[in-house]
Amino acid sequence: CIAGACVPADGGAGDGGAGDAGANDGGPAGSRVVLFGGSAGGQPLGDTWTYDGSTWTLGIAAPETRSVHAMALLGSKVVMFGGFDTAELQDTWTFDGTFWTQVTASGPQARGGHGMATLGSEVVLFGGYNGAKPLGDTWGFDGAHWNSLSNIGPPARYEHAMAALGGTVVVFGGINSTGGNLGDTWTFNGTTWTMFPGTSPPARYSATMATLGGKIVLFGGSDGTTLQSDTWTFDGAKWTLTGAVGPSGRIGQAMATRAGTIVLYGGENLGDTWVFDGATWTL
Repeated sequence: CIAGACVPADGGAGDGGAGDAGANDGGPAGSRVVLFGGSAGGQPLGDTWTYDGSTWTLGIAAPETRSVHAMALLGSKVVMFGGFDTAELQDTWTFDGTFWTQVTASGPQARGGHGMATLGSEVVLFGGYNGAKPLGDTWGFDGAHWNSLSNIGPPARYEHAMAALGGTVVVFGGINSTGGNLGDTWTFNGTTWTMFPGTSPPARYSATMATLGGKIVLFGGSDGTTLQSDTWTFDGAKWTLTGAVGPSGRIGQAMATRAGTIVLYGGENLGDTWVFDGATWTL
């Protein structure tokens, strides 16, 4: 699976980075991860799956097929925006664990390759691309309305990683307007973007991040030449390279938090499921 999104969902979802398939984890108990879409064999997908820790279950498909969309948890629902089918998409959907509902709300322009994460009572969206143009705008969604939050912050980018950490949203890496790979880290507190002054992981695009305990976990991506298989953690003050050995190097994977672990699914030409407990990856 590539370019799908994954989120937590007990009827809801969690953070989805700029994954190829969308995934999010969810609900207070975090009992299920929700995955939607992506692409396989060059064809966009529109299927919905949930994972309870042992079994993937096919659910109801409703939104248009797509890849490079983003999803995040808001209350008890998954929020999904945009992506790419035959062109960039501009639609907003929510998923209650059983049914998808399209939300009529004007806001961000059509895009793919963006990131979304939950911050308080809003889902924050940053970046992405429309046509050949990387975007650098920030939006918030409260469940009914999109609001422009900031046009001042990280340089425009797409295929970056994004996740929530405490009272901030964290963005790492991606591809800039000249096609170069980025290796910078930024935090957003709901009002202001701040560039992290310390050392970040090596530059890359299409990595994924999810929150585990009081840290963000980052996995994979590509530096444009090599698929990465390293696992990093970020506690808000320092990035740390772990010694964890697990999934092969990949891009386009989906990753989300579930019941005290991180679930990773797929990637380009891959369909495997891995779980990370903070120290060890398990297939």
